[in-house]
Amino acid sequence: MSDNVASYHTVHEILDEAIDAYVAKEKARIESRGIITSKLEIKARLARAIGLGNGGDGSDAALKALYRLCSGETQISLERVILLCQQIQDYRLIEFAAFRCGLLTTPRAAIDADALDGEDIFLAVIELQKETSALVALLSAAYASRPSHNQMVAIEAAHKSAATAMERTTLLLVRFMGEMLKTGASKR
Repeated sequence: MSDNVASYHTVHEILDEAIDAYVAKEKARIESRGIITSKLEIKARLARAIGLGNGGDGSDAALKALYRLCSGETQISLERVILLCQQIQDYRLIEFAAFRCGLLTTPRAAIDADALDGEDIFLAVIELQKETSALVALLSAAYASRPSHNQMVAIEAAHKSAATAMERTTLLLVRFMGEMLKTGASKR
């Protein structure tokens, strides 16, 4: 879980923090190109990007709608949460919702299997299994003693890493099996 979403109590805490971080980063990025901008302009652009405001009403309506979402005055829909998370590249809102439902989130695995041959795939699988071994080592250490909060956070991070590694392993093995079938079919 990024930034330990368990420490948040409301969606609005995350909204404020995530939007402020995005605005600061975006302002620095824009100004690094020599363009002067304000935080309000960036927030208005973000609000319009996620469908707030009435289109032609200018940035005031969009900004007001964004502030109503951040204050909790207006409820935020799941569709808007997804749009916002994609726009600002911060998925703590979704992680928080999952956490509140008793779920953990892991990012989808991505591999560039086209660049790998059979031997490379096996080497990649071996490397990925090291992440699973790290999880087992952490769990063993925690089992031997009463785990601290930091150990629990480390176990959760190792679990996410191992889950992603297993998904990558599956993708690699599917690719490898496909290569074997092509090779086997061409030998007949």
